[in-house]
Amino acid sequence: MKFRGLLTLIFFTASIGWANALKPSQDSSSMRGKLTASAGKASTLAVSATRKGYVHFNLDSLPQDSEIAEIVNARLRVYFPAAKKPGDIGIHTVAVGWNETVTALEPGISVMPVATFSSAEVAAKKFLEVDVTATVRAWRSTPATNFGFAFVASGLTNVLIGAKEGSGSGYPCELEIEIQRSNAIADGSITGAMLGPGAALANIGNAATAESAPGTIVKRDASGNITAAAFIGDGAALTNIPTSALTGTIPASQITGSIPTSPASPTPVGMVLVPAGAFTMGNGIAEDTDITDAAPVATTVSAFYMDVNEVTLSLWQSVYFWAKDNGYTDLPSGSGKGPNHPVHSVSWYACVKWCNARSEREGKTPAYYTDDAHTTIYKTGSVDVTNVQVNWTANGYRLPTEAEWEKGARGGLSGKRFPWGNTITQNLANYNGATGSYSYDLGPNGANPTGSVGGTSPATSPVGSFAPNGYGLNDMAGNLWEWCWDWYATPYSGGTDPQGAPTGSARMMRGGSWGSAPFVARCADRTDKRAPSFTFNSIGFRSVLSLGQP
Repeated sequence: MKFRGLLTLIFFTASIGWANALKPSQDSSSMRGKLTASAGKASTLAVSATRKGYVHFNLDSLPQDSEIAEIVNARLRVYFPAAKKPGDIGIHTVAVGWNETVTALEPGISVMPVATFSSAEVAAKKFLEVDVTATVRAWRSTPATNFGFAFVASGLTNVLIGAKEGSGSGYPCELEIEIQRSNAIADGSITGAMLGPGAALANIGNAATAESAPGTIVKRDASGNITAAAFIGDGAALTNIPTSALTGTIPASQITGSIPTSPASPTPVGMVLVPAGAFTMGNGIAEDTDITDAAPVATTVSAFYMDVNEVTLSLWQSVYFWAKDNGYTDLPSGSGKGPNHPVHSVSWYACVKWCNARSEREGKTPAYYTDDAHTTIYKTGSVDVTNVQVNWTANGYRLPTEAEWEKGARGGLSGKRFPWGNTITQNLANYNGATGSYSYDLGPNGANPTGSVGGTSPATSPVGSFAPNGYGLNDMAGNLWEWCWDWYATPYSGGTDPQGAPTGSARMMRGGSWGSAPFVARCADRTDKRAPSFTFNSIGFRSVLSLGQP
């Protein structure tokens, strides 16, 4: 039995103290709370190679019995709302007790930054997000509880770090940590249906952990800590239950409260739910006669979670650095204009292996194997994993099938060219305008200026630069082509949860890119398909999870 708790920890500069302890919500299975500062506002930090702004965090705010694998997501959010003298800024980890001094990258600051923001991104007043899951896990594994991040610039700058635009006070950073707990019972209640005759507990996950033996019911308090005297036993003699002895099933009338049989799993951080259901896959626009390999077909897909954004350089590298020390021998380090731009120039093979690495890093079961029995995880080399070699029921990350991608791209609309309707404009997507060639293109012509943020080549735009579609997904048209699972085949098959052809020579890419004409940004277009080893600076991807497998 599992639940997720979300801890949102907000801190100010190091000179500011904490005020309140976490205040859990009324639902003890959902730990939510904020630490607020007792005084002060964001500072104007003249960060440079000789002066650094920094923040400290305190892991005492996490439930002290939490295990490393239970920390499934940690994201550092940073605001740069004003920059009189913008410069490149790196975010480094700092050791326990480290304080700002006048020397550059002295002992106590990590040499390699967690992320680097370009001067163009700093000057653009952007909200930026960095995946620091591996960093938080590493700190959690040591006895020390305090840790921090330092902001270091490559040259003299004058940058306001932390104030949300329009607000009177600021936040140098927000650290959001998501914890997935197991063996926990919410609200301190059980039902008779959960209990069997004495030694056998029914309807309860009895996996052994370091904190309880198989067959043990564990009760946590509102802060997520184990309450030693409540609902703990070996299955034969549970205590603190309103009956004198466990000689059989306890009448439900003697037990107060209840736990949902199938508690709803919250949507994983950074993903959205694409609901189950039937849709018409393929071209439903009679005027679009140029689409010859996507005849409409009735298709049904099961519900799944999909990344809101194309995988960013920051997210890619956070997994990459873990993967190279854990058996993934040939993953590329990734290319991208900045941490909040999509990673590009990654092959299909690399994306599939990266999905496996992301799964393993988060304690999930990988989806891709090199054998039909699913015993050898795909970690290295160029392997054309077959449909049979995919564990489709695993709780790990994987590439979307072509059907899943198109269902997500349409955003709930039926029979439209694009994720939002039948015409396209550069206010809605990053593509190359050509109004004279396509009646449905409202332009303007040429490259989208949003693609110049962070530099002009390649002309990717920061993820989330445009309005999302009806499912809340960004950049399903334009920015980067996105790898799908399927081999290219025509006609493609519909039906229920199609997985594509069993063999082929080219894998599918969908959605168009920053350099593409508007016709390839159509939801039904299947123009581009490439050998799985192919790489280019217009190609990226996003990942999915099966429903109920966060």
